[in-house]
Amino acid sequence: MKILLKYLKPYKWLVIFTLLMASINIGFSLVDPILLGKLINLANGHQGGDIPPASKLTEGQFFYSFSLNNPGVWYILILSISVAMVSRIAKAFQ
Repeated sequence: MKILLKYLKPYKWLVIFTLLMASINIGFSLVDPILLGKLINLANGHQGGDIPPASKLTEGQFFYSFSLNNPGVWYILILSISVAMVSRIAKAFQ
């Protein structure tokens, strides 16, 4: 272990940066399925499923709502694309 630390000492900031990028990549990769689940629940509730808040939305609110309680489809899609881009950029820097 001492030999490994001796070799890594000149590169400690690069190792820290790599670990930071890996943690960002993993964190944002774990957020993407959450957003997909919210999108599926929103569509299920809009089609008459058993989720009451989403079934009360009008067509405009269903697509374009930027509320945190009832986000619209476009809001969730923009968040999903942003999360995927941040994850891929972190992976590229890693």
